[in-house]
Amino acid sequence: MSKNNTQTKTLIALSLAAAALVSAKVEAGEDATAQGSLDKAVIRNVIRQHLDEVKKCYETQLEKNKSLAGRVVVHFVIGADGKVTESRIEETSLHSPAGEQCIVDAVHGWEFPKPRGGKVVVSYPFVLAASEPAGANKQ
Repeated sequence: MSKNNTQTKTLIALSLAAAALVSAKVEAGEDATAQGSLDKAVIRNVIRQHLDEVKKCYETQLEKNKSLAGRVVVHFVIGADGKVTESRIEETSLHSPAGEQCIVDAVHGWEFPKPRGGKVVVSYPFVLAASEPAGANKQ
């Protein structure tokens, strides 16, 4: 069996990821006040730089469950110094606690430019799905 046939290619669907990037929400939580600001485009750019970390979390779990797919919304706080001070799952349809925790842990290690005026609260969706190996469905 060739490497292409045995290796499952994954996709944090570029078109879906692009849509997710556009829909990233930067807002204060219900019981929080907006203490700072950071441009959405800046947040999207940092997230794009770290998509391989999310992909690795997903691929590790995909090896155990070939049909694994879903959407994971991560809630995180960017502190005044630009470092993520907290991260957690806000919503998920992935049904993979280990994969979800891996994503949360990865996000917690990210660093953003320092926001103006204080912390920034973000909810960000990641859409995770396996892509078909090259040549699949060709008859």
